[in-house]
Amino acid sequence: MIFFLTDADEDRLSPRDFADIRTVWNKHRKTHIHCIKFGSGPELTTANSNFLKTLANENGGSYTYLDVNKLDA
Repeated sequence: MIFFLTDADEDRLSPRDFADIRTVWNKHRKTHIHCIKFGSGPELTTANSNFLKTLANENGGSYTYLDVNKLDA
């Protein structure tokens, strides 16, 4: 199991990256990849444009968005 905790400011994964993860790095589907994205305010990306959602969905994981403005200090 892998958890990515990120603001996702880095470059997106390319289609080639997704293919490599599926066919090389996680070809037996034994590793579940969960992604937690931190942001400020409402999530602005759509389901189709969010590479973290795709990464989690393709690898048996889950995706969560957390608005840091709503977290207790």
